[in-house]
Amino acid sequence: VRGAAEAALSRFEEDLGARVKALQCKVEDARADVASARGVLEKSRLFAGQLEEAKRALETEKSRVNTRGEELARCREQLEASARRVEELKKQQSEMEVDLARWGEVDELFGKKGLQNFVYEVAVLELQQRAARYLERLSDDSLRLELRVEGQVVGR
Repeated sequence: VRGAAEAALSRFEEDLGARVKALQCKVEDARADVASARGVLEKSRLFAGQLEEAKRALETEKSRVNTRGEELARCREQLEASARRVEELKKQQSEMEVDLARWGEVDELFGKKGLQNFVYEVAVLELQQRAARYLERLSDDSLRLELRVEGQVVGR
């Protein structure tokens, strides 16, 4: 009975280890995506600032060179295109901030205080329940086992 219990426990631990490794890979991928999103977000912020500076410079030039109608019309078109681009970038920035917040939530959920902790607690509870059943059978319910995770009592 003990050998079967140890074998079952060993298989359970291997399965749990594989699951934890898979989740850790997903978390690392999510963290890389978050870092990438942050870089893109910073670039879009920088570009938006540069674009605002360009708009101001264009307005200054328009006021100085008011005699060239054709050139002025071309500059207006560029300004409008730039304004549309700014709006697109602001929309992208907003979407990226939402994505960044979501990735932050994913990071938290798959981090040490999230899913990993839950998996460990469930595993410890399962181990404790199985051990209690075996101890009950082996000792006529005279032995008890208590397992803890990070100093907290998981169950009795």
